Amino acid sequence: MTGRTPGYVREGLPGGLFQSLVPGSGQGIEILLQRVPEAKGGKNRLRLDLRTVDLAGEAERVLALGVRRLTSRPVTETGWR
Repeated sequence: MTGRTPGYVREGLPGGLFQSLVPGSGQGIEILLQRVPEAKGGKNRLRLDLRTVDLAGEAERVLALGVRRLTSRPVTETGWR
């Protein structure tokens, strides 16, 4: 199908705390889903965690766009900073 954006596919085994979704084409951003213990109450919650191989460069880029830095120390989790 020409002009159609490829969908996302699971990376890794389902059922854990995290589930990674990657573009089927290999081009684009990774989406990382995190399971939470609380039941949904009220509005849907969504927090985006974005990954990059150039943390310092990407931090400077988004700061220039007007984002607010929440911490001076990067969070390290599952091998990512």
